[in-house]
Amino acid sequence: MRKAREAAGMKLGEAAAAVGTSIANLSRIERGEYRPSNELAARLASMFGLSEIQIFYPDREDAA
Repeated sequence: MRKAREAAGMKLGEAAAAVGTSIANLSRIERGEYRPSNELAARLASMFGLSEIQIFYPDREDAA
């Protein structure tokens, strides 16, 4: 997800504010240390053009 955020030209704080979470939470999500709620995952997926599966399982090759 970090690559998608950076490709969109968004800073961590901008993305966090846009989806209604903290910078710390978004950073932990990007590092795989925190699993977002279904609602937050849906907002992130929509914002970055990803599937929710890609938010929950970023390393899965079949997640696209």
